[in-house]
Amino acid sequence: MKPIFRTAWVGMVLLSGWGLVACDSKPAANMAAKVTTEKYLTQKTLQGKVANDDGPVKNGIVKVLTEQGQVVSQVELAGSAQFSIDVPAGTQLPLILAYYPTADAK
Repeated sequence: MKPIFRTAWVGMVLLSGWGLVACDSKPAANMAAKVTTEKYLTQKTLQGKVANDDGPVKNGIVKVLTEQGQVVSQVELAGSAQFSIDVPAGTQLPLILAYYPTADAK
């Protein structure tokens, strides 16, 4: 029983010491986080291929979206899995590249 009691006692001392370290009587400094936003300064072209577990996908729409889901640009796949889509200058990053199947997508 003594080893368990000692372990519990040491644990309580450590936990109470942690609580004292975390307490502070000074008011918190007003630390404003500096948020930097990156954006494309010039038009960029994104190129790639669309595929799923069954292989290349040749029908559908590829969209470039903002984090909020607004469409920046889109292109329709025209019988080819390859796409090339322009992102306008001044577009803020990050961006989401999404694929949407059409009714005849395979």
